[in-house]
Amino acid sequence: MDLNDALQRVVLRHLALIVGCGLVAVLLSLAMSIGDDPPFASSARVSSGAQVARSTQEAAAQAAQVEAVATSRSVVAKALAAAGLHRSASRVARDSVKVIGLGTSPVVALTVQDSSPSAARVLAQALANQVVVELGRPRALLERQQAELQRSIAGLRTLRQEQVAGAALMLSPKISAELSGLDAQISSLGDQLVAVESQLGATLEPLVVDKAGPASQLHSSRIPDAALAGVLGLVVGLGIAATRESLRPTVVGVSSLSRLFGAPALGTVDQRDGVRLGLSLSRLATRVGIAARRVDTNVVALAGPIPEQQLADLAYELDYLLGGNPQSRVLHDVAAGQSGARPPGRANGKPARGGSAQRAQTVIKPQPTSWESVRVLPCDDLALSLIGREDQRVGVLVVAPRSTPRDGLLHVEDVINTTGWPLIGVVTVAADEIGVFRLADAVRLATKRVLP
Repeated sequence: MDLNDALQRVVLRHLALIVGCGLVAVLLSLAMSIGDDPPFASSARVSSGAQVARSTQEAAAQAAQVEAVATSRSVVAKALAAAGLHRSASRVARDSVKVIGLGTSPVVALTVQDSSPSAARVLAQALANQVVVELGRPRALLERQQAELQRSIAGLRTLRQEQVAGAALMLSPKISAELSGLDAQISSLGDQLVAVESQLGATLEPLVVDKAGPASQLHSSRIPDAALAGVLGLVVGLGIAATRESLRPTVVGVSSLSRLFGAPALGTVDQRDGVRLGLSLSRLATRVGIAARRVDTNVVALAGPIPEQQLADLAYELDYLLGGNPQSRVLHDVAAGQSGARPPGRANGKPARGGSAQRAQTVIKPQPTSWESVRVLPCDDLALSLIGREDQRVGVLVVAPRSTPRDGLLHVEDVINTTGWPLIGVVTVAADEIGVFRLADAVRLATKRVLP
């Protein structure tokens, strides 16, 4: 199956199904979004207290650190309590808090979403304050250590001064040893104090750089979501169409039907001139007559997966055209100018749709004698009336819709294999033609009911 065949069998034949799945998906998406108004968002800017990042990776790591703190359930719960709001801390931390880094700077944008603009602003400010508190805990710990070391050093120095003052002019060996121990402790604590002060100097204090501003409503995602749902619906419809086609393959077009039966394609009955192999009934009758003469048959049996009444109507029309006045039968095409007769491609001296003044014109000539006895009948009538008649040389003409299931043609193959009748060609009937047949049947039945 080539690409063109797959396009016709899967896409074009199931186009209504595919489009319907897409429309259903779009409608469901729109229906689910009814009453779901976009939330409001308020942003505050927070400095993480770190040095300026030397690379984008380091900046991303700093922003990730702030995000990890801001989306913690305990931090969000404290911010909700400070703002006086009753929300689910887990849901807010998961769905309503966003942190975005600003280049390589230690400043990040903290955004909070809420259905209420005032609540979004209050919660954003409270969360920014709480994040600053959490980020400032390491510096606060260093400041406490610095204060404790300073107090310890001051106490040791006071103790040393008291011992020196109490010893008067003479220092005993014991007092000298105690003073040496105090000096060693003061020196050790001084070294620790220098290290802590060095860390404090390298650590910036986190703070709220920009307070939360007025909340603004976000853009609705209803249309993008509906578009995405439509695309997914089309994909689902295409999958269903492909599955149906694989379970019940179809034959689409007169060319595919011709390849299936190995018979010439005589055309498509659609009454449109200028279309490839598109034939009116009169032109189709001409081709049927030529095909019947080619296989030396005088009876053409119509067989195919279309309703019996439609098959009988088509057989009647073809039989009428092949059995009419020989002088009015169109036989073949010749170059322009060999006859003064009006070509079928013109109407009232003007080119018809699809016609052209430069293309070949059709000439009216007498009908060959071998065509005089060509009859066209439905296959069911032939099966009953022509058994045992040696003077009837029957050929089969397959008539099928432009798109028909493959298993719908099995009975045609059975007829050919059972009777041994030669196959003279295949013809497809356009869908609008079948609709005309059905409309004609409905009008005929209604007329019979109204008029006795």
